[in-house]
Amino acid sequence: MEQVGSLADHQMMGGDVSVFWHFYRDLIPYLRNQGSLLNLGSGISFAFETFCRQQNNNLSITCVDRLQPKAKPEFIDRFVVGDIESDIEIPGNPKFDVVCFFEVLEHVDRTDAVIKNAIRHCRAGGLVMLSFPNLASIYARIELLLGFQPHVLEVSNERANLGAGFFGRYNNPKDQPIHHIRGITSRAGKELAQYHGLKVREMLGTSGGRFHALWKYLPGIAPVNVMICELAR
Repeated sequence: MEQVGSLADHQMMGGDVSVFWHFYRDLIPYLRNQGSLLNLGSGISFAFETFCRQQNNNLSITCVDRLQPKAKPEFIDRFVVGDIESDIEIPGNPKFDVVCFFEVLEHVDRTDAVIKNAIRHCRAGGLVMLSFPNLASIYARIELLLGFQPHVLEVSNERANLGAGFFGRYNNPKDQPIHHIRGITSRAGKELAQYHGLKVREMLGTSGGRFHALWKYLPGIAPVNVMICELAR
């Protein structure tokens, strides 16, 4: 298959999510009885898709990303190469039961375009699920209080940790930019979804593995926020 762009460019601009996040388990009730799922900015590691297939063997899965994998896994029904900040066209123009985009909004300029794509391809009454680093997390608040740049919001395309001091070195020891150009708080993320007509059914806190059981119920100060939204009928 033809590869569009370099892998390094993809990782900088999109952030290929290759780990199983703890919050995947919290989404099981929303996935088990669904028929179709669209993942915008899926990356090419397919960690979430693998998890979805384990929970729901009948789920039809479509992925969209800027890169095309060298070999599409059999459990992915369709892979579309495209820019999620532009109008995404999917053959047959299907409407999906669930549309998701995890760890994507912080990487893009046109956040509204991503959400509009999600809504356009979601059926009435369907779910839109997303996650993003929380700029108002307890860690970011401490960093700002001490005069450091929050490590989740980069100021350079060449160095990730400028201004972030110890916190940057701890979280990103290789100092490799991952193109976090958006800082989003829990409140801003919720209001953005509501602005586009989505009903926020649940907001969860989580992290990359530390203290998930605690953060789940404290989304306002959790490192990462997960939102489960419903598209009004």
